[in-house]
Amino acid sequence: MQVESVTINTRLDPPLVVVGRDGETRSGGIILLLAASPDARKDIETRAKTVVAIAHWALEATATNIKPNPRFCMSFDAFGRRVVHAPNFHANLRRRVTASCREAAGSWDRVEPPPGYDGPDWR
Repeated sequence: MQVESVTINTRLDPPLVVVGRDGETRSGGIILLLAASPDARKDIETRAKTVVAIAHWALEATATNIKPNPRFCMSFDAFGRRVVHAPNFHANLRRRVTASCREAAGSWDRVEPPPGYDGPDWR
């Protein structure tokens, strides 16, 4: 998904496609959170909500003929044994992510690759 010329990668573990009783096909998916240590679990609830909201947004942004449904977009905290569904309304999150992406895009040309970087073209 592109936001303010920044690519946000999302991956669903696994993606879901559900055909409802009404015959309409809807999409979603599950994001597994495998945070076990106390440091990794800090703000786990906020992280669970954020990643699933971004995943739902990405599905909306790339949807062609299958409409994503927040009910079928979930994050699963494997160690906390908790499922979080995407919110129906996430305008504030989208505004914050968009602003962050705009800021990152605006400063990216001033960022140098780390020493020894041998990956794809930096710019």
